[in-house]
Amino acid sequence: MISMTSPFRSSSAPAKRGCFGASFPVPDPTERLRAITADEAIPSYLKLMVDILLETKREIADFNQKMSAIIKENVELKEENRKMKMESSSS
Repeated sequence: MISMTSPFRSSSAPAKRGCFGASFPVPDPTERLRAITADEAIPSYLKLMVDILLETKREIADFNQKMSAIIKENVELKEENRKMKMESSSS
């Protein structure tokens, strides 16, 4: 008869651990894109595309900030509305 169970790992076998050695600094993707635009060997159309990408990234970051402020205000207004409803129902 064939056993359908898988063998368990031996408790004496050490578990794998992550590497704790020196880590290499990873450059910021935005900085890497800016470095591309400074390279004279890069064609101008590619530099234009990178500039557009960077501008779009800034616009998205601004949009996200505005949305966060709107969401925060919405939460505060909902809480104020809830309190006002409770006060009016208890009157």
